[in-house]
Amino acid sequence: MILDSLPTDSLKRYPGIDIFRGVAIFTMLMANSAAESLAAPHAYWIRVLGSFAAPIFVFLAGFMVAIGSRKHDTAYIFRRALEIIVVAALIDIFIWGIVPFTTFDVLYLTALGIPVARLLMNTKLPIQIAVAMVMMLLGPTLQMFAGYRENVSEFGLGELSTTVWPDGFSWWVRSLFIDGWFPVFPWMGILILGAIVAKHGAFIIRNANTNIALGLTSFFAGIIWLFFYRPIAEREGYSELFYPPGFAYILAALGAVLVGVACMKYLKAGHGLQIFRWLGACSLFIYIFHSVLIRFVLDEYYVALPFGEYVLVYAVLTVVNVAFAFLFFQLKQKIWWKKLPQVVRFVFGG
Repeated sequence: MILDSLPTDSLKRYPGIDIFRGVAIFTMLMANSAAESLAAPHAYWIRVLGSFAAPIFVFLAGFMVAIGSRKHDTAYIFRRALEIIVVAALIDIFIWGIVPFTTFDVLYLTALGIPVARLLMNTKLPIQIAVAMVMMLLGPTLQMFAGYRENVSEFGLGELSTTVWPDGFSWWVRSLFIDGWFPVFPWMGILILGAIVAKHGAFIIRNANTNIALGLTSFFAGIIWLFFYRPIAEREGYSELFYPPGFAYILAALGAVLVGVACMKYLKAGHGLQIFRWLGACSLFIYIFHSVLIRFVLDEYYVALPFGEYVLVYAVLTVVNVAFAFLFFQLKQKIWWKKLPQVVRFVFGG
């Protein structure tokens, strides 16, 4: 287990994991706020910086499944998946005002993926690797043969009575497997890979320098490939490089997560990294909270800004989220915190 190669702190947490996730949140705030607040087209370097929060989140979701298997049974993992999918549906209903279980944002993918990853942990390693690879390769392959829709099928709650469902329910199947926000192929393959690395990837940390070099090579190879053969420029304002997630993007994403895993033993709460740790320790709350701010503040008052003004908006958004993350990180250290209802501790990073 990779945990045997990672240092813990006085809170019995793994700062390297929190910081890695926190870096992803930092870039997620930029990518998601830019979708509404930064005038298009977005510069390529901005697209690059905002494109790797998603694979880190998804990879670490699988990573934590393998780690959690030390303490929790399969039933616990299924309960956690149910909690996540309920949160995802509530976000769609109360924040975005759309019909849930249609666009398959990242929380839906996570809720579907973690039970699959948990069950696969009971199989032999070659089977696990084969399933992960097939899922990742099926994504770009299906896109080539079945096509990739630029627009996501979203249906407002207030439009249900007048909505005409396109092509029966084939659009739903396509969203789930091919061209929703986070379709099963290839994203679930990345999640399963996270579980494999957590259980069998200690050699990545033991040979950190070599794997950092390999990861950087893979990352920049994918980025250069994408520069010359770019995917859809923007999808409803979002300009990440995974619309669609093709072979070049997967190459870059795997490089990014390899570098992150190899660096985990060096990531300690200090030297300016504590901010990322706060964000990473309550990632679900930050995901919900930043969605509220984007929907009810940025969408209403800060749209299509020039770059200079957008930077100020992003800075304020980040400071506000960091402040709340710091608050909850401190509260979680109180003795009474563990006496709170499990659902509360779950939402705030429990």
